[in-house]
Amino acid sequence: MACDRTVAETIETLTDRLQTSTLLEDRRDACRGLRSLAKDYRVEVGAQAMEPLLQTIRNDRQDVEMVNHCLDSLNYIISGPLADSPAATWPESDPTTSNASNDNHHHHHNHPSSHHGTSGETHQNNSVSQQQSHKETSHDLGRELSEIFLKRSENIATIVDTTRDNDFKTRWVVVRMLCGLARHKLEMVQDAILSDPLNLSRLSQLVAEEHELIRNDALVLFVRLTQANQNIQNVLAYENFFDKIIYIIELEGYLDGTVAVVNDCLNILLNMTQYNEANQMLFREGGHIQKLMPFFNSIQTIQWTFEKTACIVQVLQIVDCMVSPSNSPENVRRCQEIMQRCGILDKLCELLTASSMPIGVLSETMNTASDIVKGHLGPNATTVMQTSSMMPIILLGMVKEMCQDQERRISELYNYMHVLHEFVSSRSK
Repeated sequence: MACDRTVAETIETLTDRLQTSTLLEDRRDACRGLRSLAKDYRVEVGAQAMEPLLQTIRNDRQDVEMVNHCLDSLNYIISGPLADSPAATWPESDPTTSNASNDNHHHHHNHPSSHHGTSGETHQNNSVSQQQSHKETSHDLGRELSEIFLKRSENIATIVDTTRDNDFKTRWVVVRMLCGLARHKLEMVQDAILSDPLNLSRLSQLVAEEHELIRNDALVLFVRLTQANQNIQNVLAYENFFDKIIYIIELEGYLDGTVAVVNDCLNILLNMTQYNEANQMLFREGGHIQKLMPFFNSIQTIQWTFEKTACIVQVLQIVDCMVSPSNSPENVRRCQEIMQRCGILDKLCELLTASSMPIGVLSETMNTASDIVKGHLGPNATTVMQTSSMMPIILLGMVKEMCQDQERRISELYNYMHVLHEFVSSRSK
């Protein structure tokens, strides 16, 4: 939105009052005014007031109302129209965004009825184009403003430090603001958070919040912070983050509670373990592999939805990364033993013949089962041999009925190859 001279002068006046006034109420009024203007004039308020707002947070920490007005203003500057919705601040092209979700969105907005004619379609297309252009402009502004904010890493420490205050609004706004910053400049946010060892310690406490709004938004934030950053992953692991995340999953009742929350939890666990063998060892030694069993116990009776399918696929990926051939043989062996003892392998073998399972779940089940038995039949040899005797039939059925599905066909072949290898090896001994 264009800023006329009067608005620019108002912003300048309010910023000056915030910096120089000796009256507390006068500074509060200035904060309220800047907060109101930041919604529509984020660039102008950001250019003049970003640093004064941060300095006010540092100087007036005991005044919760003023701190919250400053945080709100900064949040509007960074995220603009998305400031009130942390989960919606991620780009639409994000790889974690579901295809099904996008499909549902397209189905919901059906093609216009024929009686609207060409002019109606043209009007709708123009409207969509304008909305897309507005989103792109807003995102570009967010990137630029986030970069300015993050050039000084102590700015992150300033806002994270406010989470020590026992105030719901303060903590919630901080999480929303960090979500917005991570959306625009994830790597810079990760680096800034790591620059002060207290940052992650304080933020990790937010997932144990009694207020679900804060806890759930904090999970959304950690889905991003744990992406492709082993330093953050390792620090969190030593902050007992695995315990906190597993506790939330148990609290939500696995797939019987809020599936979106469980999905975020599993996403975090996968981020922290998939390419991090040190964290895999901590996960194993903490007894967390066994705590995934309730997912497999209920899988036969699941009413499949896209969200539940995504959860089960992530559980399987977590299990599979523990026994990946790229890991050290000793780590793989220990994980295989645990998975056989606690019954995960038995459950996976049962699932291989289950009916009405989504293709993605069946594919991941086969990949995971084959990696668990590779090089380690152990006490479940009978179960595996029974599975191996059924594999040719299943394989023929898949190739015959679903030969167009390359992913499933490759998974069948991969599974059959490893089980057959174990069968031949055991017979030759």
